Amino acid sequence: MKLVIQKNLPSVRNISSAAIIAVALLTSSQASAASQCKGLESASCSTNAACSWVESYERKDGRTVNAFCRTKAKSAKSSSKEVGAKSQSSTASKTSG
Repeated sequence: MKLVIQKNLPSVRNISSAAIIAVALLTSSQASAASQCKGLESASCSTNAACSWVESYERKDGRTVNAFCRTKAKSAKSSSKEVGAKSQSSTASKTSG
């Protein structure tokens, strides 16, 4: 009995290679978008609308975190204003009562 292999069917290796390439392409675009601010100096970071400069600070455990440039959050500005207003009003009610 002779085993006949059809040459028209894609091999498992070709399918898995294509899947790996597709995943790599999809994740590389996300990684480049997230890192557009990484490594920028303070002046460059400040002039880039997508970036925000974070000053150095000390963590609770005593370690110092150096200043760095990061990508701005993609949240709506109005929602952050509402949160700030709510926290101020709740603080005022706690201190007055």
